[in-house]
Amino acid sequence: LEHDKNTENLIDFICIGEAENSFLKLSKLLISSVLNQKNIIAFESQMKSISGLAFNDSNEDLSVNLSHDEINLENLPLPARYKLPQDNYYYTVANVIVNRGCPNQCSFCTRQKMFKTTRIRSIESILAEIRDIISLQTYNHINFYDNINIHKKYFRNFCEMFIENDIKIPWGCEIRVDTITPEESKLLKEAGCRLIATGIESANKSVLKQNFKYQDPERVRTGIINIKKQNITIQAYFVLGLPGESENSVIETIEYIKCLPLNDNDEINYFMATPYPGSRLWDDREKYGIKIIEKNFNKYDCEHIIFETGELNKEKLIKLHSIVKKIEKEYKKCNLNKE
Repeated sequence: LEHDKNTENLIDFICIGEAENSFLKLSKLLISSVLNQKNIIAFESQMKSISGLAFNDSNEDLSVNLSHDEINLENLPLPARYKLPQDNYYYTVANVIVNRGCPNQCSFCTRQKMFKTTRIRSIESILAEIRDIISLQTYNHINFYDNINIHKKYFRNFCEMFIENDIKIPWGCEIRVDTITPEESKLLKEAGCRLIATGIESANKSVLKQNFKYQDPERVRTGIINIKKQNITIQAYFVLGLPGESENSVIETIEYIKCLPLNDNDEINYFMATPYPGSRLWDDREKYGIKIIEKNFNKYDCEHIIFETGELNKEKLIKLHSIVKKIEKEYKKCNLNKE
């Protein structure tokens, strides 16, 4: 990132990558330095030894230790959900992390830089967390992140875990629907899955290929058909303004949406392509022909127009954004004309 003097006094430390170890070491060192009144040289020397930590030292030089620990997910303790004020919510949802990292290489994602490898928690670890959530008697639903069907065998074991242990709490998950078979859809239903979220992004094969989203729109449609036969709710995610996108490809995607077998329980969500630092969109922006027109990171929320491409300038993107948001809103109201 470019140096920004407006923010240099707002940030004391940055934890890079997986922060459980670096943040804990930092916290202990800060407490120790206050209690023992360590001199600044000794303090900074210890700070520089912490993997995955960046800070400005006393000479105003940026110290960065880029090497960071890869966390063994099996060693992480269960979240202390009992400390949260559950009575403040009418409907409570517990979010459970199933894995870290991703084998996919989507241009808009930063997981390739955030995590070194893809790791999946054991079924036993997930089951222990589910039981802990149920024991609190305050949660109505569990969402599992991220993609639980990276591996077919794990996916089957995951679903069978609910069946074999007679777990009744409703749950949802993120999956790739292009690989879901009719048998797997039935297994999801039997396991108590109520909601599936999936990233479709675009119906245009060229746009998908340019952005390293390796899935076929027709296979996605088939997967959705399989899932909807089991009456499982779907949240379908799309991205507007990716490299290679044109007005015609947006229209193609809208027509594709209209042909999907979705009903009034399902949702369509459209997001603006956002070049987060660490993603291909950011790192390869010159190669993609991306022109960044918004540098205020408060607007990097997938709702604002951040860049233009050769095909779509800001004026065109504003027009298209208005159209897809209208589609999104109308679909939620079950008014989308599928004629």
